[in-house]
Amino acid sequence: MQKHQKQLFEILKRDIVNLLNVILKDMQKNATLKKYAIILRLVAITVVIIKLIADYRKCKSLVDEILALLTLIGGGLKPFTLPVWAQFASAALPGTDCNRALMNAIEDMQGVGVPTGPLPDGSPNMMLQFGKSILCGAERESSENGTLAASVFVPPFTGGVFKVYGKSV
Repeated sequence: MQKHQKQLFEILKRDIVNLLNVILKDMQKNATLKKYAIILRLVAITVVIIKLIADYRKCKSLVDEILALLTLIGGGLKPFTLPVWAQFASAALPGTDCNRALMNAIEDMQGVGVPTGPLPDGSPNMMLQFGKSILCGAERESSENGTLAASVFVPPFTGGVFKVYGKSV
């Protein structure tokens, strides 16, 4: 009897180790793909900027290049920068919460006519349970593993560029 238990334990152990290896490889692959996507986007923006400068020197029409740059950047440009006082005041914000996010999503769904109440037979709306699971899972992932990496340019006479790391809350 003990021999069978030991064999079963070894089989389960091997399967769990194999499963963990697959999961770790997937996580590494996703992180690498995300980094590549960010780098490719920045390289594409840099190429457009360099082309813009080269074409400007050749007195070419800049309208097409500027439109290409704005299209490439897309939503990356913010329409305004927060004043310093507002940046400091943002420290008082409570941070994200999956329940508030769900309430906002329900409001938006109701605004476009999506039914959000219980089903006709009185059973709960599984779509809302699904939505909550998605939102809370994403927030948990961000809370547990999300980081912020940024570079801050400081004029050369004071030190150059500093790398800044942080945690979103």
